[in-house]
Amino acid sequence: MAPTQDELSYDNGIPMESWRHTCQMDLLISTTHAERGFEAVPSEVGG
Repeated sequence: MAPTQDELSYDNGIPMESWRHTCQMDLLISTTHAERGFEAVPSEVGG
């Protein structure tokens, strides 16, 4: 039987929005884009 939403952990006490997490996220995104042949996406959009 699969766990319910309340039984799934979502926090282990370590902040996820650290500088290290941001670097890892950027690396994952750029690697995925390069692998799939996407062009660079601008980080800022004006409007």
